Amino acid sequence: KEGAAFISIVSSSPDLLKGIDSKKISAQQKAAGKAMHTYRQMIQSDKVSWTVVAAPSPAWAKKVFPEADEETAVQKLWNEIFKTTRVDREDPVQA
Repeated sequence: KEGAAFISIVSSSPDLLKGIDSKKISAQQKAAGKAMHTYRQMIQSDKVSWTVVAAPSPAWAKKVFPEADEETAVQKLWNEIFKTTRVDREDPVQA
């Protein structure tokens, strides 16, 4: 409400909630939704500046490229992200 800006950096583990009781996950999501209501309302109505930056984690890279060692898997995943988003092109916006 005082004009803050928010940067969210996400790089979650694909197996983060593996083995967790789904009722606990549901309870957490409901509680977070309630607690974050005003925040989400402010973001969705563009009353604050915000951005989200996502980066592949080594765990995700190994999921996608299980045959590669961790460092190679991460590099391969970045290459696929660049290819998919056309960042590897001379003019990504035009592409």
